[in-house]
Amino acid sequence: TKTVYTPNTNALTPLESGNNDLTNDDKNDIIEERKKTNWVKGSKGRFAGSVPVSGGGRIPIREYIRLCHEIVTDHPEYEDGSRHFCYNRDYFYTFTVIEPGLYNFEQMIKIEGNREEINKRKAEYDEQD
Repeated sequence: TKTVYTPNTNALTPLESGNNDLTNDDKNDIIEERKKTNWVKGSKGRFAGSVPVSGGGRIPIREYIRLCHEIVTDHPEYEDGSRHFCYNRDYFYTFTVIEPGLYNFEQMIKIEGNREEINKRKAEYDEQD
C-alpha cells in the first residue's frame, strides 16, 4: 500500500515515491553495518557473559576479552576472515578474525595431555599459509 504504520502513534504515513530517507545514497555512509558478534544471549535475552567454542565449552568473558586484547596487540596485521591459533596459559585456541579486536574462538584445547592433537591442529594452519 506504500504506507508505513507507526504502532505507538497509531498513524499511517504514505511513502513518497523516490524519496526514501533510509536508503537515500547521500545518507548511506552514516548507516552502521552490523556484524555477527560472539556475545551470547542467556535466558530472557539477557547477556550471558561467555562465548561459545566447539565441543560445547565456553570461554569466560574475562578470558575472551584478555585474549582479544593480546591478539590485536601482538598481531594487528591479521585480516578479517583469516584463521589463526594461539597459546594462552593452559590452553591452545583456534580462532577466526571477525575484525581487529573481535574474534570467533572455534576451539579451546587444554595443553596438558593433548600435545598430539594440538600439533595436528597447528599443522592444518601451517598448510594454509
